[in-house]
Amino acid sequence: MNEEIYVYEAIDAEPAITEAEVKTRIASGEYRKVTWEDDGRIGDGYFVQVGERGMLGIAMIPVLDNQGNLRHQGVAIQANPLDEDHRDATIEAELGKIIDDFGTAPDGIIRLFTGAIHIESGEGEDKLFVDGGKAVRART
Repeated sequence: MNEEIYVYEAIDAEPAITEAEVKTRIASGEYRKVTWEDDGRIGDGYFVQVGERGMLGIAMIPVLDNQGNLRHQGVAIQANPLDEDHRDATIEAELGKIIDDFGTAPDGIIRLFTGAIHIESGEGEDKLFVDGGKAVRART
């Protein structure tokens, strides 16, 4: 059954998710790197999503390090607008996996996830956010 949905906005992570953390998850096969032509969606188009058909992932936005070299730093959980057949029901589970996998920084600091992802469907609009380390969905 095909469910048409529109997902927008993002959830920021503080401290930022690092490229090293993301590469570890890619190596494990739990996440995969997605690239596409530059169309203004995600900075340089480096996006890591949960699993093979995930709707959510970690957006890697380019930043300059202290030496002026371009590096990537994860700053948001962002909806992947490419997969139109993705079902709304899995988005909450994917956010839960991201929270579980990246909720604690390598130095032991608990990450703060702020903001929300909005999901529009034929049934109305929901807001998906993080509260107490859990993915929470609320009808808006």
